[in-house]
Amino acid sequence: DKLPDKFVLKSTHASGHVIICRSKDKLNRRKACRTMSQWLTVDFFALGGEWVYKNIPRRIICEELIKGTGNQLPTDYKIFCFQGEPKLIFITSDRGEGNLKIDFYDCEWNWQPIRYHHYPNKGNVHTRPKELEKMLSLARALSSPFPHVRVDFYVEGERILVGELTFFTMCGLTPFETEEYDKIIGDWLSLPLRAGKAVIA
Repeated sequence: DKLPDKFVLKSTHASGHVIICRSKDKLNRRKACRTMSQWLTVDFFALGGEWVYKNIPRRIICEELIKGTGNQLPTDYKIFCFQGEPKLIFITSDRGEGNLKIDFYDCEWNWQPIRYHHYPNKGNVHTRPKELEKMLSLARALSSPFPHVRVDFYVEGERILVGELTFFTMCGLTPFETEEYDKIIGDWLSLPLRAGKAVIA
């Protein structure tokens, strides 16, 4: 009852657990509570082997609903960074409509013919965001301590919002298509060495 009319509910210990409420009087509260109770039973580490999820307390959080264009969810700018340097950006579009699309751009905003997982491309239709250089600068700062991390941003009006930092996109198991791009992106990763061995966990 204390929440605003619009909000987003998420779990802290998993990926993909999201309830978007655009109008509280239309929210099926009983169904939402059942869904969130189910979330709390999920051991996300056991599902994908991502060790960062292993010991996270299982909680539900509420965030403000970020405004997109019209009734759309906001554009999600996901920046792959290696050794503190942004290398590749991917954009998700048509989220929440059951037909998610993913498009890749380099850091100069040139569209790249890369496919990821089973998601189709929308094509070279995304306008270069005027906040691009600021997002790249923030991504450099946030990613600098890590060999690799994906830094995600939303833009709402004049605000640049950090969505998350992700170390294992698609559990780190999904290849890029074509194989040429899978090799190019893989070569950007250089893991630190400890006693002559790469540190992976």
